[in-house]
Amino acid sequence: PPATGCGEFIFMIDQSRSMATQFPAAAQQTPTRSCRDRGRTSKSFMDHAKSALLLLLNSLPDQCYFNIIGFGSRRLRLFKQSTRYTDNTLNAARKHVASLTNNLGGTDLLRPLTEVFDTRPALANAPRCVFVLTDGAVSSVDVEEMLRLVRHNAKHTRVFSLGIGAWAGRHLVRGLARAGNGMSSFITSSAQSLSDVIMKQLREAIRPPMMTPTVDWGELRMEHQYPATNSLIPVFPGRPYTVMALLRSNSMQRGTVTLRGSLQGSAVHEGLPIRPVQTDARQRWKLLHQFAGAMLIKDLQQQADDRFAAAPRLERNKMQQKDNEDIASLSVLYQVFSQSTSEVLVDVMPKEEPSNTQNAPVSISQPKPQHIPMTSVDLKPKEDIVSEASEAKPAAKTAAKPAAPKPDAMKAAPSEQAKAYDPVQHVISQQLASGLWSSGMDTMASLLAMESSTLSSGCDSATYETLREALASPEHRASVWISLVIVYYLKMHCSQQKDSLHVIIEKCKSAIAALLAAQSGGHHEAAEPSQGHWLDRVNSMLEGVDQAVNTRR
Repeated sequence: PPATGCGEFIFMIDQSRSMATQFPAAAQQTPTRSCRDRGRTSKSFMDHAKSALLLLLNSLPDQCYFNIIGFGSRRLRLFKQSTRYTDNTLNAARKHVASLTNNLGGTDLLRPLTEVFDTRPALANAPRCVFVLTDGAVSSVDVEEMLRLVRHNAKHTRVFSLGIGAWAGRHLVRGLARAGNGMSSFITSSAQSLSDVIMKQLREAIRPPMMTPTVDWGELRMEHQYPATNSLIPVFPGRPYTVMALLRSNSMQRGTVTLRGSLQGSAVHEGLPIRPVQTDARQRWKLLHQFAGAMLIKDLQQQADDRFAAAPRLERNKMQQKDNEDIASLSVLYQVFSQSTSEVLVDVMPKEEPSNTQNAPVSISQPKPQHIPMTSVDLKPKEDIVSEASEAKPAAKTAAKPAAPKPDAMKAAPSEQAKAYDPVQHVISQQLASGLWSSGMDTMASLLAMESSTLSSGCDSATYETLREALASPEHRASVWISLVIVYYLKMHCSQQKDSLHVIIEKCKSAIAALLAAQSGGHHEAAEPSQGHWLDRVNSMLEGVDQAVNTRR
């Protein structure tokens, strides 16, 4: 695989029938609504997943690889394999997401996950990140198999999961992220900020990790290391990273442990001093040895799970018995709990007959989703469909006659098209893969209550004159100017969405800084300015935009 790039991102979106469910009406009313939520109507789980996916697509780093996989009883890929993130592929992805519906039957996540892990990552120096957006309606047997699969591939693939709906399976959504060293989140009502939740996951995913880590124990005489070197996962920024070693009794008690690896293709290392813990022997045994025992048991349990899944059925019982005995021995030796030394006791309470119908138990079930025209699905067993979205033929749709609205409602409510239009969302959807904008001047002039000609001419500002000097190309100058205006508006007028817009804004600022650095040419051969220097210039330009806009309004 190529050794350069900014990561690979695979988005797996649930397109099963259950994604037609809508949040309860009471949960959709919120007193404060951000600039990106104005005019929104009641939406299904599928609509929320599509909104999250569009936001993720707009925020991906330049030159990364990506793909979209819809799953249900069948699977549908946008591309046959992960593809470079460009303006053309981004536009194709946006059109694809707009066409997605919950038309793929039941929920089968195991097979598409298996296909993903059977494919080599697109990049050699960065982990693959898989985002799963689902309501979590899968069988418990499949969940355990999926967790085992994700854990087995955690060295090169991280998994982030978003559970949509109050009934989203907690064990599945949290388990996928835990096994895949990612992050899990839930959207349980329309009142929650979907953009904030999903962008928090993306910010975690795009931070570069230390790949291929190894631990050098130096002069310390190590007996065993857990996890073993060939099982070490990448070191992710801001995440705890624990490696346990059992030293020989005659080993030195002081030394330096060195963590080595590669960061974005460059070799890095970090030395950590080791010294004895100044506590009494009994407390030290309890803290350190029990911790080591717990890690030994966890490592052994994961190995046992992998062996159990790969073993023939006739040998599984004997193998499981042997693994349970080994785990139980470690539990007794280190005095820690494990599944082989613990039992779950259930006390079944006798049912009492109801004395009258008033106090009789009432069956409470999930409300049925409102009728939504859906694409017809053939549920007969057949070969799974895995094809490019551009080659997929639209299926026949069933007609549904909508109920006639009441006259009062027709007078009070604007058209659905007017309610669905969000100018800020429209501007964000026009962002290029590089992070810049090349259009949107009319929309921004309307939002800022200015004449479009005044705004496009730079408002006679010093910032625009600086761009004239720095950028010889009129196209580059116009693109950077509208990008600065949009970033200014997002920062100043959409403060409630600052967390979700952070990646989009920083992506644009970095693109402007890179363009300014490239256009500077050989003017700074003696001491080439750093990326921080150009980012400072971009921030100064944003201050100039603020002054110019406020002066001319």
